Amino acid sequence: MRQWRVGSISMGLALILFGVLIMVGQIRGWGTSLEIAVRWWPLVLILVGIEVLVASALAGQDKAFIRYDWFGVLVTLFIVLCSAGLYTLTAAGVLPAVQSALASAVYSVELPEESIRVDGDVSKVVVTAEDGEVEIRAAVQEEPGLMVIFGDGRVSASSEEEAMNWAKGARVVTRKHGTALYVSLKPPARRHGLGHVTAEHRWVILAPPDRAIEFSSLGTTRVVARGLKASWTVKARGPVAVDLSPSDDVRVLASTVSPDLISGNVAWSTVEGYEEPGDPAMNWPGKAAKTATLGNGRQVLRIDTLAEVCITVSD
Repeated sequence: MRQWRVGSISMGLALILFGVLIMVGQIRGWGTSLEIAVRWWPLVLILVGIEVLVASALAGQDKAFIRYDWFGVLVTLFIVLCSAGLYTLTAAGVLPAVQSALASAVYSVELPEESIRVDGDVSKVVVTAEDGEVEIRAAVQEEPGLMVIFGDGRVSASSEEEAMNWAKGARVVTRKHGTALYVSLKPPARRHGLGHVTAEHRWVILAPPDRAIEFSSLGTTRVVARGLKASWTVKARGPVAVDLSPSDDVRVLASTVSPDLISGNVAWSTVEGYEEPGDPAMNWPGKAAKTATLGNGRQVLRIDTLAEVCITVSD
């Protein structure tokens, strides 16, 4: 009477097959061992199914005595369960995320540059940025009335091409309405890794110093207002740093949730009557303001934020 140990052949073939696939894959560059296992795991089920059919056929024809190799059965069952788990994780997108994280590197890329013409009939430019770090700088261009916007970013990607494609997702949207020009900075798509953000970006705005600017941002803002010839307004949720020169003719009006958050190497004075009452029900502490003047204060630079304000005057 023939004896058939179900499980031994499946276990042996599965080990041999996956060993060969991993070895050949490493030689030919098919990917990592995890990628090969994810790609070829259904063969384990095929091998187990073939052995069961063969054992049943022999039992019917030769009256083979079927015994179970419990160690082989358990190993094969373990491989099947692992294969099913890999399939589930692949379908849920977990394994591709793990593979991408293992194969990724941090790349520095440039955001697309945009040049915007500010026509003579535009009385103010309204600029909004969703998040990230923004530097808005009063800069005289070779062509008057020209605003230039560019930036850079750092992103975790599997290749430099993927990182550059991510950067191309940044957009600058403009719309003119009456005498106002509206500019919206759209960041690249947000990328999230396993529990941490894997992308950051920074905008740089070269704005005409003789045009009124209303800027708002949810992130960190730096304002280089040297040579300012028009009034600017900056509204932000994050900290705001302002650079000025001693020759500027600017009055700075800064407001935030606490006067202690307003600092810098200028002579500050408290703005009486500006205090905005708080609202305990909304967890709103209110606001206070300080002002400082350089020269005659012909231009007004308004800073309104929920965080720190720092003014630096230097040559």
